[in-house]
Amino acid sequence: MTDKQPRTPRVLRSKMVILGLVCLLIPITFAVAAPLIAPHDPNAIHLKDRLTPPGWSRGGTSTYLLGTDSLGRDVLSRIMYGAQISLLVGVTVVLFGGALGTLIGVVSGYFGGAVDALFMRIADVFLAFPFLLLALAIMAILGPGLWKLIVALAITSWVPYARVARAKILAVKQREFVQAAHAIGASPRHIMLRHLLPNTASSLMVLASFRVAAAIAGEATLSFLGFGVGPNTASWGSMLSEGRVYITMCWWLATLPGLLIVLSVLGSNLIGDGMRDVLDPKFRHSREGG
Repeated sequence: MTDKQPRTPRVLRSKMVILGLVCLLIPITFAVAAPLIAPHDPNAIHLKDRLTPPGWSRGGTSTYLLGTDSLGRDVLSRIMYGAQISLLVGVTVVLFGGALGTLIGVVSGYFGGAVDALFMRIADVFLAFPFLLLALAIMAILGPGLWKLIVALAITSWVPYARVARAKILAVKQREFVQAAHAIGASPRHIMLRHLLPNTASSLMVLASFRVAAAIAGEATLSFLGFGVGPNTASWGSMLSEGRVYITMCWWLATLPGLLIVLSVLGSNLIGDGMRDVLDPKFRHSREGG
């Protein structure tokens, strides 16, 4: 008699998901370990060491492995702490925006009629404005700040979740198990939470993985434009903005945080692709058939 080995979850057997996790390994490690391994205070100014090249370059020093910026701040430390900001914004915006959009989508799909029409027209209004332009307008009103940035991005990101959740609810609410729940007198709240919401989970998980990438890119864009977390907080977007002035002579200032943004966005999108292949049989079969 042999012991059965636990099977690896299907999602973790996807090559796309594994590749995405590899891309996210460096940003996640930086974010988690920044307080422990960052060599310097990310905001400490050392004007005598300003624009020092990376340690492996001519004129570089082992004190600053990735060089310093125009104020003498350590680029490696700022990249590490910037990873905390980017990943925190990415995850938190997905949680808040996803929760709001899912709630609206489930309620809209279940009740239909005037409730559905009201919520979908509000969604149409949000869709009429470009995502970043609307977030930029909100940040212009609220002012810079981490949690203000999260609120602005969450408010502008709920619509895709609402539309996906509504579509799933409309497809499921007429099925036999939902009708049986109605017949035994189950409350709308019970039906939505126990019978309808679980049927939207896989699609919303795939969407959320893609929206993490959008939130990270959105934070970087707003910080690049000066409407992000604030000038005293290390952020990849603000580092890009500062580095563009010196791009021709100090390549590391913009290139290194730019590479981290690319890795984070690429990793999130690869994970989303892999999850879609695993969790959506119709999509997987169509890809295999193509």
